[in-house]
Amino acid sequence: MSDADTAVELRAQAVQIGTHTLGFALGWARLALEQVEWSSAPGAPPWLVGAANVEGEIVPVVDLAHWLDGQASIDLSARDLRLLVGGQGAEQLGLLFRGLPRLVRVAAAAPDTPAPALLAPLLLGTATDDDTLLVLDGPALLAQLTQTLDRE
Repeated sequence: MSDADTAVELRAQAVQIGTHTLGFALGWARLALEQVEWSSAPGAPPWLVGAANVEGEIVPVVDLAHWLDGQASIDLSARDLRLLVGGQGAEQLGLLFRGLPRLVRVAAAAPDTPAPALLAPLLLGTATDDDTLLVLDGPALLAQLTQTLDRE
């Protein structure tokens, strides 16, 4: 039996964030919520939209499209706006996305086109059926966002 035969297949929750379709490993990505209300974060950078109460926990809400592109952002009034919640306890993050999430299988492969510079160090692979869909390391993303916030 080869290593490939015994390897655990990684699956991810894929969502549309701005112009990017991004996946986050199941286990880290644990909830996709509709109609989430959040409180704004006065004085925070534009990509940190605010915080939401999710199952009794305060979760930071991030517009990852704005963080990635600096100008692009998600339409906060869109009817199909949702929140993907990842992590547990104090290590949670809410990512705004549009549309419906979908389950994908992950290939540990580099994408055909280079990942945006901010995402390259977070890359776990691509979807097996779409090598433009980038699958990211959720805890590493949270750490990178925290470092960015500390610098601002």
